[in-house]
Amino acid sequence: MSEINFVRNFLELDEAMLNHLQGCVIDGKSVEPTYYSPDVDLKKLEKPAIIFYRSQPFRDNSRSKSDEIRDNMVYDSDNRLIQVDVREAPEPWSMHYIVRILYEYQMDGVMLNQFLFTKFPRDGFVVVNDIAYSIGHVSSSLSGAQYKDFGKTEDGDRDFSETHMYRLDFLLDIHPRVTNKVNTKGVTINLNKK
Repeated sequence: MSEINFVRNFLELDEAMLNHLQGCVIDGKSVEPTYYSPDVDLKKLEKPAIIFYRSQPFRDNSRSKSDEIRDNMVYDSDNRLIQVDVREAPEPWSMHYIVRILYEYQMDGVMLNQFLFTKFPRDGFVVVNDIAYSIGHVSSSLSGAQYKDFGKTEDGDRDFSETHMYRLDFLLDIHPRVTNKVNTKGVTINLNKK
């Protein structure tokens, strides 16, 4: 068995989400997702746009964890196990990802939403290090829909924004790995009966 690559840091999740959100095309033009950080000026983003960011991760005590993981098994020329890595099982964690869609025209909003619905179905998952982790819809909101000037900016432009929150459940590999040599001399059974 080769090494099992559980999540080692949160940047791996961000990259997986960025890859997962690829592929939206509106009017023949690709809508590239952007990870939102303080360096991103939302007013300068070309619309339609998909931006996302993560909230603070939290330990998920509702999911159980097993005692230990054994991987990186090494065999000799006779196909006998001679070495194995052992570590405590990864910790179950969760994190909310907030995905915002920005657009000027209602039809663009419809297409962006449809794209998100296909990317995050009810039993959806995101692949991180070749492991599929469950992701599910938590909530949605449409900013400013309750106001009479909904969608209008001070400049007279149209500006719509919707927010979708998703919960990603993953396993965080935070424990040290120990490499153990395996006894290859065989097992001695004591047949002395007392």
